Amino acid sequence: MEDTKEILKELIKRLNENDVIFGEVKLTKLFYLLEIEYFGQKQERLTNFEWIYYKYGPYSFELSNLLKKYPFIKDEYTYNLDKSFHKFSSDDLSVTNIDEFIKALIFKIVKRWGLEDTNELLDYVYFETEPMTVANKGAVLDFNTIKSIESQTYKKIKLDKKIIEILHKKIEEKKQEFITKRNIKENKSFKEFYSELLSTIDKKDIKGNCNSIEL
Repeated sequence: MEDTKEILKELIKRLNENDVIFGEVKLTKLFYLLEIEYFGQKQERLTNFEWIYYKYGPYSFELSNLLKKYPFIKDEYTYNLDKSFHKFSSDDLSVTNIDEFIKALIFKIVKRWGLEDTNELLDYVYFETEPMTVANKGAVLDFNTIKSIESQTYKKIKLDKKIIEILHKKIEEKKQEFITKRNIKENKSFKEFYSELLSTIDKKDIKGNCNSIEL
């Protein structure tokens, strides 16, 4: 099992890099979502932390204790004129010694939830994560309630050059039709509506049964 200090360090580093303002509440919920995501992928726990339904949502006393020991920079942050909390940051930018898969999950969590409004984050954590939806207040959260997230795999196939030429020709034709009808700039339309263009190609132009095409 990975070093929880290193996981926490990587999460804090990513949040700082993305200019996310956060206190203990937000950091705790993001760490919880990381645990949720990891279990969904691996069907095993990321840490040994015990999470409980505490007051309004998931809470870990082990994580709280770790946060107290971590060398944070704590600054008073005031919002709504009269409310404040301790904004956490860290000047420890050294490379973390954790698996690249976990780093990727942290990146995903920070990208999705880092800059999200805290109330939106809390609503999601409280009402839409499986362990919370079935738990009673004060109870230990059961991660086994999390459904497995099946990894999507894509099979690369080799296509005849003639088929590739047909595909490119058809895409170009559809692109030009689209540009003419929508009267929009070419360099923007093709990138934004690439999937739509592909879906309009007549399958009769392609021989064989292909589930995926790589151009």
